Amino acid sequence: RAHLLPDAIESCLAQTFKDIEVVVVDDGSTDTTPRFMEHILKDSRTAARVNYIRLPRNKGRAFARNAGNEAAKGEYICVLDSDDGSLPDRAKITLRTMRRNPKAAMFYGGCLVGDFFGNHIGTLPDPGPFDFERAKKELFTFMAHCTMAYTKKVALKYPYTDGVWPKNGLEDFKLIFDMHLGGEKFCFSVEKVSMYRQTEDSITIWRDDEKARRVKERFVRGLKNA
Repeated sequence: RAHLLPDAIESCLAQTFKDIEVVVVDDGSTDTTPRFMEHILKDSRTAARVNYIRLPRNKGRAFARNAGNEAAKGEYICVLDSDDGSLPDRAKITLRTMRRNPKAAMFYGGCLVGDFFGNHIGTLPDPGPFDFERAKKELFTFMAHCTMAYTKKVALKYPYTDGVWPKNGLEDFKLIFDMHLGGEKFCFSVEKVSMYRQTEDSITIWRDDEKARRVKERFVRGLKNA
């Protein structure tokens, strides 16, 4: 998805809160991603703010996300896939909300929906408090992953895992459950912080995929004392 990567990186570099580092994890891509990143790293305007990690082979989203979390130098980590985008005030809203809720381990926020070209075509329902029982029943967390952020300390405590999960999906569903069952608190804002871009391989497609549903059902049935 090298053709989408420039927009994702630019949306991070264009934050109104400027003290940020952009960690790009290349999960063994076979497209033009390395060539594009070489250009970014040679540009004096962006080189100092971007950390590029290229994995030798594709290891799946969970491994790639964990590699990025481990490499991040900041106290707070915002998550973003290459086909999504951060709105200009995302970092500012995230930090403000998390600092007002110091006991919260994770943040999530409002989200716009964009088409393949990044044009605004809709809005996801406003987020609310995490409802564990509803999430178990409906097999959906009602949190847009592209809006999520957490502290680095929590990220290292609760790494993304594949396990029985498909190699390229659902690891965020399990992460949220892991954090909740671990006693962690969440905070949220209805303010829009990201744009989820609908593409053919978007993660959210998994919600209606029968295989994914069976995997989620098996996971929920396996929960003990929850």
